[in-house]
Amino acid sequence: MGKGASMKPGRVDAKHLSLILVKRIVLLFLATCLFSLFYLVVGSLSSFLDETQLLLLTALRWSAFGLLATATAGVLLTLALALWGMHEARAAGFLGYVLASFFSAGCLALVDALTILSRGLR
Repeated sequence: MGKGASMKPGRVDAKHLSLILVKRIVLLFLATCLFSLFYLVVGSLSSFLDETQLLLLTALRWSAFGLLATATAGVLLTLALALWGMHEARAAGFLGYVLASFFSAGCLALVDALTILSRGLR
């Protein structure tokens, strides 16, 4: 065991493995969303091909859906571990998961709006 690790009963563990994994997956999906959104904007300004724009919209849709799912899992896991006393819930981490889920919901709404716009209002 390291210096700071102690196995005393009743001690709250500072880092829980499941929270670390969820946080890293959220960061992966957030980076993928941001890259897809960036290239979608650049493609709109630079006149990318329609197939490329559709590929970017699909990548944005799937990464935003993954971000929404993992950010929601992060919120629920943070609350569950805090209620069970296994982890101290920090406001910054909880707020980060909530903001990530709002960002992903906005990206999903943007993708749906652009898809409807590209098909035409039928």
